[in-house]
Amino acid sequence: MPGSFWGYFPTLQQLQAPQWSPFAQSSQIRRILMMFSPPPFMGPNAEIHDELAQCPGSFRRTIRGIRLLLDAGVWVVANMVVSKRNKGFLKETAKLAKSVGIKSFSSTRAGCPGNCPDFSQFSLTLQDFRDYLESLYQVGAEERIRVGVLESYPLCAIKEVERYLDFTGRHCFAGVTTLTVADDGAVRPCSHLD
Repeated sequence: MPGSFWGYFPTLQQLQAPQWSPFAQSSQIRRILMMFSPPPFMGPNAEIHDELAQCPGSFRRTIRGIRLLLDAGVWVVANMVVSKRNKGFLKETAKLAKSVGIKSFSSTRAGCPGNCPDFSQFSLTLQDFRDYLESLYQVGAEERIRVGVLESYPLCAIKEVERYLDFTGRHCFAGVTTLTVADDGAVRPCSHLD
């Protein structure tokens, strides 16, 4: 059914070429959840984004890729992975996403990858996590942009479950309504699988 399947593209380079516009216009994949490595928005400007991405020019290429998709009529959801290093930029980053034409902004708490022996400089404390949820909630209300989270969070950590009800109830849809397209064109059900 057109419009019911999400496409995950793990790298922005896949969306830089103009050949993606005809794909997006003719494909049944009408929605793109931007889950790149690095994620599309790591901060609200080139200085912050490029430093966290450790890739000069990444911010500029991210904006260009988003505009290509939006110009092709694809509904784009931006995601910001929030860590201790960029938690203070959530609101500004969501405003940036809105300013380029994105109508839905998601955020995910950074989790420790299997190859990282010390994640302490990135890991959110419980209070950081609660502050992050409040910031996400507030930016949605203030900017009138759809906000959400992409992973299930423990209800005991959320504390004010009624207030953040929209951030609960996530389930895994890998291979059911989602797919991931790798750099080499390989398709897999989950964006977390290597």
